[in-house]
Amino acid sequence: MGRGAAADRAGRYGARQGGAPPGAGRLLRGVPAAPGRGGRGGFRRPDLPRARPAARAAGGAGGAARTLPVHPGRRVPGHEPRAARDGALARGRGANLIAFRNLYPGAREVVLTDNHRSTQAILDAAGHLISYNNPYRLEAMAGIDKRLRSPRRDGAPVRHVHFDTVSAEADGVAALVEERLRQGFRPRDVALLVRSNDDADPFLRALNVRGIPHRFTGSRGLYAREEVRLLVCFLRALANPDDSVSLFYLAASEVYRVPDTDLLRLNRYAARKTRPLLEVMRGLPTNEELAGVGGEAREAVVRLLAGLDAAAEDLPKRRTGEVLYLFLQSSGLLARLSRQADAESEARVKNVAKFFDAVKAYGEVAEHDRVPAFVAHLDLLREAGDDPAVAEADPDDDAVSVLTVHKAKGLEFPVVFLVSCVEEKFPVKRRTDPLEMPAELVEEGLGGVDAHLHEERRLFYVGMTRAKDELVLTSAGDYGTARLRKLSRFVVEALDLPSPAPRPRKSQALEALVRHQPAPEPGPAAEGPMREDETLRLSFRQIDDYETCPLKYKYVHRLRVPLLVHHRVVYGSAIHKAVQELFRARLQGRAFGEDDVVAAFRAAWVSEGFLSREHEEQRLAAGEAALRRFHREEGANPLAPTGVEQEFAFTLDRTRVVGRYDLVVERAGRITILDFKTGDVDDLEQAQKRARDSLQLDVYALAHLKNTGRLPDWVELRFLESGLAGGKRPTTDEAARTEARIRDIAGRIRQREFSPRPSYMACGLCAFRDICPHTARGPEAEER
Repeated sequence: MGRGAAADRAGRYGARQGGAPPGAGRLLRGVPAAPGRGGRGGFRRPDLPRARPAARAAGGAGGAARTLPVHPGRRVPGHEPRAARDGALARGRGANLIAFRNLYPGAREVVLTDNHRSTQAILDAAGHLISYNNPYRLEAMAGIDKRLRSPRRDGAPVRHVHFDTVSAEADGVAALVEERLRQGFRPRDVALLVRSNDDADPFLRALNVRGIPHRFTGSRGLYAREEVRLLVCFLRALANPDDSVSLFYLAASEVYRVPDTDLLRLNRYAARKTRPLLEVMRGLPTNEELAGVGGEAREAVVRLLAGLDAAAEDLPKRRTGEVLYLFLQSSGLLARLSRQADAESEARVKNVAKFFDAVKAYGEVAEHDRVPAFVAHLDLLREAGDDPAVAEADPDDDAVSVLTVHKAKGLEFPVVFLVSCVEEKFPVKRRTDPLEMPAELVEEGLGGVDAHLHEERRLFYVGMTRAKDELVLTSAGDYGTARLRKLSRFVVEALDLPSPAPRPRKSQALEALVRHQPAPEPGPAAEGPMREDETLRLSFRQIDDYETCPLKYKYVHRLRVPLLVHHRVVYGSAIHKAVQELFRARLQGRAFGEDDVVAAFRAAWVSEGFLSREHEEQRLAAGEAALRRFHREEGANPLAPTGVEQEFAFTLDRTRVVGRYDLVVERAGRITILDFKTGDVDDLEQAQKRARDSLQLDVYALAHLKNTGRLPDWVELRFLESGLAGGKRPTTDEAARTEARIRDIAGRIRQREFSPRPSYMACGLCAFRDICPHTARGPEAEER
């Protein structure tokens, strides 16, 4: 396998940059794949060529200047209007204007200095800070004036507030936030920026004490979440029956709730007898020494053992995701979380879904996707430092944002508190790179100047320029460490303060103890409507799901509640992939015979979700037969496609509708759009009715009208198994009705209207019928 393909597989395994030597993933992706090994050839690199320092000194790569292609109206800006696009910030991403000048000396430069986001006071302070990176910034080296100017001249000055201790700092910041809310700001207008995830704890606790709704978006922590730790412990207990630690956690969890006193007694007995906890639990009914264990504990242990035994029977024959899903379903945990409408339960469901993504990613590349192998894989990832971020909080929740400065890049808030502005946080100490880059390969040199300090200053600049109206910098002397912290030099530079004198003093014992408090739980965040200026992205599937049941839309597209893969999905996806490959080959002028179609079908096949091996073989044979018949019948009057899986998008106000046409055919000026189906349709009248009522065809027609100014002449559903087809000629009235339907649905989604719409037919086909509390169990339910 080529190294390019190896890098891709490593990424799909879930390996993160934090779990490997810094830059290892980038180095691997930069190597072209070995020829003939199925790798992805070529380099992944920035758009702008990047030469070694020696080459640039000679005037570009190889010393040769280049001619910039002519694109009328296209500019090569020296600075974008957003404050964070300082040339010194982007040099590591290939956006160095000096190198560009060397390569394209004939390019015209346009310097953009207008900033309409932040006040002039904020821009001036940030500009004063970043000027300390001179003379190694573009402004100093190229003689360009890039001082940003804002039409907003009446803003409050940047403030610095110092506190004695970190607890006082956290309480003080929370009080300032509360004051801003009383002044009329919404919670989501305010952000607290921290340097690291650990720095957020005291501030989260202070916000929680005051009842201020908030959300924390860190870059790690998924495995530490209680709901994910439960799943990991379940898998560990299955993979290793001697893992008493995982079994103990599983027994104490909300699923089994073995009483604490009895569980501790069982655990102590197991330790005294040097026996696994599982063995002690199995012997509980006949163990006279444990006769004092209560009846509630005994019942819970019986349920726990039954659950483990049932899952153990599935280990040899089921994939990891299937075993995990069946546990969630049988334990009732998924149903409980899905039924609770509070923000914390929704966050837990999203985190479970994110863990399922990691399980799925492993299953896509693992040769044998079974629980023991996945647990070993997960252990290796965690040992290497991998810990994905928790699920992203909904940006429309009306809550104060607490996030790291790195996470805040690209965001903006009316009020920003940049906290913990002390040395060793801003800047942090430079860590030695385990894979140090040889000096002769380093592209950007600073002539011996501390490049790490320059990068830290740029990061602080990014944090400052997240603020639109008000920026407050806070610090404390006592963070519970052995000595007091000095005020960050970046605060001194930005606000032109006198250098603070060091104040060596033993920190207070209370602060050292406070650091070990349990991590706070996030406060409740009200789910508000979407912002008016925010774009809502909708596909046909999302529109259809919402029309069927708004609560289903929420389960599928917002919470992403995990589901087992259904065999119909596997079958339909493989059929579509084979048909897609057939028409793509025809579009490219390549021969693609009957056997090629079957081979493409088999390549897209996934052995998952089938009732039995026999059932899978039956569906595989049925698919092959349907495709062979389709190839023969279609070959008698072949379609000449002009588009295969052609993407489309159009905008209705702030709603972006996206999708793909299966097939577009243009013949003698007539446009036909086709969609292929694998459903059971066995007569022409039924096929025609499906086409008449098809929202998907209506969306196709509207998309074509919006993008080309004309309706397609014909839209059609083709049913591959029966060979039947149903179609219609779109009309402007239908297009207007479809647009109105989409606008109505988009408006309700924006208002967060997700009320259930139960019906016997829809609920009977819904994948969430077993966990949804509103499922219609019979025709009589609709009458009620």
